[in-house]
Amino acid sequence: MNGGRDTGGSAGGRAGAPYEPGFELLERAVGYALGRVGEVPAAALDRPTPCAGWDLRTLLAHTNDSLGALCAGAALGTVDAEPDDGAGGDPPDAWAPDEGSPGSRGPSGAEPYDAVRADWRHGACPAAERSAAADLVATFRSRSALLMGLWTTVCPAAGTPVAVVDRALPSGLLAYVGAVELAVHGWDIARACGLDRPIPRALADRLLAAAVLLVPDDDRAPQFGPVVPVPARACASDRLVAFLGRAPENR
Repeated sequence: MNGGRDTGGSAGGRAGAPYEPGFELLERAVGYALGRVGEVPAAALDRPTPCAGWDLRTLLAHTNDSLGALCAGAALGTVDAEPDDGAGGDPPDAWAPDEGSPGSRGPSGAEPYDAVRADWRHGACPAAERSAAADLVATFRSRSALLMGLWTTVCPAAGTPVAVVDRALPSGLLAYVGAVELAVHGWDIARACGLDRPIPRALADRLLAAAVLLVPDDDRAPQFGPVVPVPARACASDRLVAFLGRAPENR
């Protein structure tokens, strides 16, 4: 979950702050990002994005890496320093809950893991059968489904530490980090496609409150550019992305 102007880069700076569990926000951010990824045209992968130096192909692959990292954090309690290539593949066997373990079934008694594992496999079909854009989009969808399935069935309690490279973050804080990253990168994807798709106000307001804690002024570079000034009347979505170094007025 590193690289470029990544919305997860400074998470550890304020890990002691009183974060409430971010699982609801993560679900809403995933929903918003899924909508934006679903609008990606097949011919758009070479377009520039608001993330400096990244084209849309790179941004989608990075976001898929981030989804994989969040899945690992939810299922294993650790996030590997080395992401995969974001292009698909099977989830590690260790991500599957043990048979009969608490959390392996949803509230209705259904077993969601098999369904999200099947979604993952669907996103890993050979490149010859899909365009590069469709492959990246399919991977995003399958990993989003896997993440939501894992987070609601096998994720540790909100205060449980998750090892992220060389530090430990409460799982609730990791959910906040993931929510900010996925929502803002969803906005980046929309802008790269020439679309105006603001982050919904209620979601953007809460993510901005989290981002102010996650990205202190003295620890912005190199993940983020300077705060971009916006008018006082700017919408919540514009204020959030401007805080994270994006120019919301760019179309």
